[in-house]
Amino acid sequence: MAPRRLAENQPASFAFTAENLAWAKERIAKYPEGRQASAVISLLWRAQEQSGGWVPQKAIEHVAEILGMAKIRVLEVATFYTMFNLAPVGTHHVQFCGTTHACCGARRRSRTSATAGSASRAMSPPTAGFPGSRSNVSAPASMLRWSRSITIITRI
Repeated sequence: MAPRRLAENQPASFAFTAENLAWAKERIAKYPEGRQASAVISLLWRAQEQSGGWVPQKAIEHVAEILGMAKIRVLEVATFYTMFNLAPVGTHHVQFCGTTHACCGARRRSRTSATAGSASRAMSPPTAGFPGSRSNVSAPASMLRWSRSITIITRI
């Protein structure tokens, strides 16, 4: 697995909105005393949604403060799970499975897409709305995993 690092450009601050803070307190209350840290994934996910699809360092620190956890423990969770984006992203996320579907040509399609400029490790910003946009990627739907928060393939 490649190392996952926080983005270089970070916002100066982060705080949950009143609505999200109330949601977070409800979520934390579901856990028994001493086990509130188990809500870390839920809170990071909500922080990512509030931040526009990525988790800034200040959000990680805010979640740690709310849960009474060491910042490094929350950072470990955020960097371990690929569902958390550590840099600003676009609107759609397309991933090629590199193991199970390798026999179906996923690696070849991924390389072709990257070379053609439609996919980028740097997660380029969207250039057009995804519905109706064209892409050089012709992988079957079974080879793609969709998420609503990142854009990798968006160039026309």
